[in-house]
Amino acid sequence: MIPLAEIRQWAEKRWLEVLKAEVTADDACFPKIVKKKQFPAGTLPAVQLAILNEVRENSKQILGPG
Repeated sequence: MIPLAEIRQWAEKRWLEVLKAEVTADDACFPKIVKKKQFPAGTLPAVQLAILNEVRENSKQILGPG
């Protein structure tokens, strides 16, 4: 799982690139691919569900309630 802080750092590093693409109408820099991390080998479904719930909560913080 990618922690929210890591996603924020990734986005902040690329902000200038996104701004330039918007101004120049350059779609070549999109879409951006964020590598996802795999569940640790041998984890139980409960652990995986807890990780997914954390991702959902992080998404709500970024995107707002859906």
